[in-house]
Amino acid sequence: MVGQSYLPEVMRRLCEHLRYRWTIAYLMPGGQSVQQFPEKVNTFWKPILLFGTAAEWIGDVCRSDVNDNDKRHHHWGQSESGMADLVERLTKPGQLVCDPFLGGGTTAIVSLALNRRFIGCDVDASAVHNTLIRVKANLSVK
Repeated sequence: MVGQSYLPEVMRRLCEHLRYRWTIAYLMPGGQSVQQFPEKVNTFWKPILLFGTAAEWIGDVCRSDVNDNDKRHHHWGQSESGMADLVERLTKPGQLVCDPFLGGGTTAIVSLALNRRFIGCDVDASAVHNTLIRVKANLSVK
């Protein structure tokens, strides 16, 4: 997932080493719009960049539930419904999901709930710490 304002630089860097496959449109309906003031654009979707070779057919639009972004755990928090759509669309139970930008741990929570294995990291040690607490609390509820 990448913001549109960073897309050219991210594509340039990733395509140096990876084979670009496709872009999925991740829709965020409702009042979740991010305002890009310099460009004067309200964004209601984010690009999800796919790299590698195709294993199976997938649709190229996914979505979160209306107004489902969760900022309680991180200021860039994503919705569990949207991450669940992505994880289900791109992986199968038992497969490994890797999130190199852990943030609030939403991808971890969703992946584990959907019976995927998970590994994540973040440059912010407090994000990793808070995600570990969140995962442990979530696992004890189930």
